[in-house]
Amino acid sequence: MTESQLNVLEPGLRQAADRGRAYTLPQYLKATEERSAFGARMREFHTDWDLLVLPTMPGTAFEVNQLGPKQADGSIGSAWRIWNPFCYLFNLTMQPAASLPCGFTAKGLPVGLQVVGRMHDDLTVLRACAALEPHVSPLKLAPRPN
Repeated sequence: MTESQLNVLEPGLRQAADRGRAYTLPQYLKATEERSAFGARMREFHTDWDLLVLPTMPGTAFEVNQLGPKQADGSIGSAWRIWNPFCYLFNLTMQPAASLPCGFTAKGLPVGLQVVGRMHDDLTVLRACAALEPHVSPLKLAPRPN
């Protein structure tokens, strides 16, 4: 990509692209091996369990237009792998995942419940979400018209 093309990217995506361009081929190949090993561990997990259910995020929503939550020192944490450790992992392992609203914090911020299935088993994830949603979702939606 040209510098002018890179300059139109969202800042967080630009940071990720810049970090990615710094990797060497051996580093990339090692990361690919590690991703495959994690995927194998998840496939083994799913020999005993149909689904993995966990929080969507470890914290609450942060300000609009910030690349991440405020850190203890007041800086903005832009390393999404740190503040969002529960979602990107399943993109790496090609596992279907969905997030359901399941409540609010004391400050009224939404909390999500993530449902993760076996690789390529989207249907089980969707069925589980459909079964769970009436029991965990605090949202009251208008009935659908006939």
